Formats: sequence, structure tokens, C-alpha cells
Amino acid sequence: MAFEVTSDAAGVREHLSNFKYNISPVHTPMLQAAEWTTATNTIHQWTEDTLAAASSGNAWKEGEAKNTSAVTSGTTLANNTQISRKDYGVSGTVEVVTKAGRDSEIRLGQAKAMRELKRDMDAVICRSDQTKVTGNASTAGKLGALECWVRNADRASDGADPSEFTGAANDTKGTVRNFTQSLLDLTIDECFTNGANPSLLVMGPTGRKDFNTFDGLGNVIGSSTKRTDSSDKTTFNTVDVYMSSFGIELKAVNSRHLRTGAGTIDRDAWLIDPEHLKVPFLRSFQVTDFARAGDSIEQSVLAEYTLEVSNTYAHGLVADIGG
Repeated sequence: MAFEVTSDAAGVREHLSNFKYNISPVHTPMLQAAEWTTATNTIHQWTEDTLAAASSGNAWKEGEAKNTSAVTSGTTLANNTQISRKDYGVSGTVEVVTKAGRDSEIRLGQAKAMRELKRDMDAVICRSDQTKVTGNASTAGKLGALECWVRNADRASDGADPSEFTGAANDTKGTVRNFTQSLLDLTIDECFTNGANPSLLVMGPTGRKDFNTFDGLGNVIGSSTKRTDSSDKTTFNTVDVYMSSFGIELKAVNSRHLRTGAGTIDRDAWLIDPEHLKVPFLRSFQVTDFARAGDSIEQSVLAEYTLEVSNTYAHGLVADIGG
């Protein structure tokens, strides 16, 4: 008599790979580009300064009397700190049983929470257009996001900049249009005129696909630019660096966390100078154990931070795209 061997026979131990597979995106380009510094209070202040406009009539007569002007110390700007937190917990039983792919469930929760927290912070900085809010016992403090601090912006004809650049996100959203090379060049022109020197071009998936069609001459891709290496049997559908007429070189960076318009279509492309983008921490990433209540282990990972755009003329924005 033949014996039938099946995978669900009694006593056969299941095979569970000792690896955990997680492809959830954790890329945080804005947070990675920014310099991490220290905040010392819930209201973080810095000074923005500019030079006087260049004068082509700066000529003096011999022996002419002095004509001094007061030294200006710049403008004080301020942003509020924000607490972002992830709480997690496991039962005592889950922590001690044998598991596949990890030794400790609470440490797995800690690692996941840290990644999720960084992703949230990146989204707060560049996806949201939230206004800064002073926190108290009944209100969560919020930082003014990047949208509040950038002057060099190209918007749709029915869009408008914030009335002030002090942390208030009261800009007017315009009708979306396609992201074109002309819009990018106009924004680069404005950055150059105002002394900015951005080095990163941060785009979402829609903006990046449009950007990949730019050939630098305004021609249709295919008629002027060949992106196929026949010897390597490879077709390139990407542009990684954009060299402008003003010597501003932009490295293309993808982001999943930009502000969206209708549906999930990204509506912003950012020109960023990392030298003038800072994330000051009042409390850097820290793990806190909650008091045990019953048979469970509960923790929290937390950061208290803000955004400092050290000069509001340092960056650029092509807004209202994604049409």
C-alpha cells in the first residue's frame, strides 16, 4: 500500500522563514537634507539678514563728508516646536514566545516606530502647509511647515504667496498646470536674482516624470536627445542633474511626501539649499517605557523639533503642478 505524504500531516512543523520582509517606504529626503541642530526653547528663533542692493552710482568726491547709515542686524524669525510621537505595545506572552525573524517583539515595535516617526516628520516639513501653533495644555504645538517660509515661488495665475513669511501658511492654491522646463527655469531665475543657490530638486512621482522629458533646449524628447545605449541594451528614462544657465546645478531627488492636490498627485517641486534648511531638536529621538498596566509592555518613541529656514530667499518652489 502506497503511503500518501501531505504537507498538512500531523506532527509536521510549518516552515516559516527567519526573515521579516517589509517594503514600506522610509525614504525621508527633506529630513536627510536638513542639518540637525539644537533648539533651546519651544519657540526657536533665528536672524535673517540681507545685503543692500548693489548700486551702480557708488562714487564719492575727494574729501567729501561722511554719510553713515545705521548697521541693520536683520530680521528675527521664529518657529514653534512640535512633538511627534508613536506609541506601541505587546503582551507579555508575545514578548517571550519564539518568533520568526526577531528575538524581541517590543524591539521590533521600537524599530518600526522610529522609522514611521521619521517618515511623519518628513511629511510634516514638506507635505503639510500647516501654520505654526503655540502649544498649551489643550492645544498641540505645531511648527510652520516649509510652505510658510519660501519667497522664490512660481505659482499658477490664480495662486498667491503667503501675505507674510513668518510661519503662516495662508497662501492661495492655484489651478494645477503641467510641470514644464519653462516653469523650472523661471524659478531658477528668481532664485539667482535673490542670491539663492539651491542644489536639490525635490519632486514627487508626477513631477519627476515630467522632469524626465526636459532636454535643456525645450525640444521634445526623441527629436533632440537619445537615451538609448544599444551596446548595453539599455534605455534611460531619467534625468539626474539639471544644469541651468545661471550655474545652478540641481540634483534630482524623489520624494513620496510632497503636498498633494486632487487624489494623490503631487503639486509641488522644491529647489532646496541644504545649507539653509535646519531641523532643530528640543528633544531628539527618545524611547520612554510606560508604567506597566497588567500583562503588557508599552513604550513610546518621541521627538520634539521644529523647522528653521535660515533665509526665506534661499529656496525655490514650483507650485500648483500636476495637471
